[in-house]
Amino acid sequence: MSSLDLIDVQDRLGSMSSGRFHSDVPTDILRRATKCVVDDYDYVLIDCPPNLGIITLNGLRISNGYIIPTIPDFISTYGIPQIKSRVKAFADAIGETIEPLGIVISKYDSRSTVHKNTYRRLQDSEGPVFATIIPQSNQIAASGEFDETATTSTLRQKYGYQGQFDAYHSLTKEIMEAADA
Repeated sequence: MSSLDLIDVQDRLGSMSSGRFHSDVPTDILRRATKCVVDDYDYVLIDCPPNLGIITLNGLRISNGYIIPTIPDFISTYGIPQIKSRVKAFADAIGETIEPLGIVISKYDSRSTVHKNTYRRLQDSEGPVFATIIPQSNQIAASGEFDETATTSTLRQKYGYQGQFDAYHSLTKEIMEAADA
């Protein structure tokens, strides 16, 4: 989980000087900081804020692809076409390819007609959409909280035993397949 301190970091990055020979590019900080270790991993997942600010652009700068998580309702999905076109424009500007790997449906309520209709609309118009859907769940919502007294030792225990862990495990496999394609 990230920190609210990243708000200050984003502000500082946006106002940083270009440095000697204009070599300090605000959207290149993360790439420069991780270049000595990033090749040691098969997959690197970078969780970015839900905007296209400097921090997210840093994450995109070192990415081959990106995932858009969304709640399946009109307001949450309204900006997806704009996100995709702005990421493409950024990729073109830096001379790289950054592929949309897919949309992840989260906080899905299978009883909601709005969620069902939005999911179908996304599949028809915004694809690709990952087949794995992350359900609305109190265990998942609470999983970001740190509890020193917690007795859970595995993610399966933390997420509960109603399929939440299995959903994330399935999504992980789908993401790996999409990244390798």
